[in-house]
Amino acid sequence: MRISNSVENVREDLRVLLANTYVIYLKAQKFHWNVEDRQFFSFHSFFEKIYESLAEAVDSIAERIRTLGYPAPGSFKEFLELTTLSEAIQPSYKTDEMLEILARDYATLCDFLKQAIRHAGEAGDVGTEDFFTERLREHEKDLWMIRSHLQK
Repeated sequence: MRISNSVENVREDLRVLLANTYVIYLKAQKFHWNVEDRQFFSFHSFFEKIYESLAEAVDSIAERIRTLGYPAPGSFKEFLELTTLSEAIQPSYKTDEMLEILARDYATLCDFLKQAIRHAGEAGDVGTEDFFTERLREHEKDLWMIRSHLQK
């Protein structure tokens, strides 16, 4: 049985969402470990909150993939092949750079989710459409918080 293009788009969107979420998770964890700032404690806690939230999201996304009967990617190699984001490869970043990187990634993720919502709708997959919509709401809220930190 051949999978329709719209169903295949949903499957691929879930896989890319998982990879992108994991890449942002790693960035937030790296920033948590390496932040140096006069406001160290607040940023250290802020980045921790982000990566803990993303850890839960990673699990939910993988479970959604499994619910639909597909194998969930789970290796760095797979994530790097699937992600549309770049890694944070510099040894260290200034706090504003960390926030700008996360803001950019979250904005990209929000745009991606809007497209994924359309794909799920086209496939008639109401459950995944709702799942993507909830993820979008969460990421929009996180983006608002990150951008608020960047305000001078």
